[in-house]
Amino acid sequence: MGTLRFSDGIEIDISRELRLLELYDGWYVVGEGRLIPVKDMEEGEQLLNKFKYIIGSDWKNRSC
Repeated sequence: MGTLRFSDGIEIDISRELRLLELYDGWYVVGEGRLIPVKDMEEGEQLLNKFKYIIGSDWKNRSC
């Protein structure tokens, strides 16, 4: 895990906690080693809530 670097110069830190990220080409759920494209902010929030439910109440305190 760490940072993803793309040929267009975009760098994304995927090692931190799960969060929403909007880039020029759309929305992503990013963190804990993941980069997941989502349709829009609402879908991203729903996915974050699913992760929160699955991982448990201490999901933000997990280390990668």
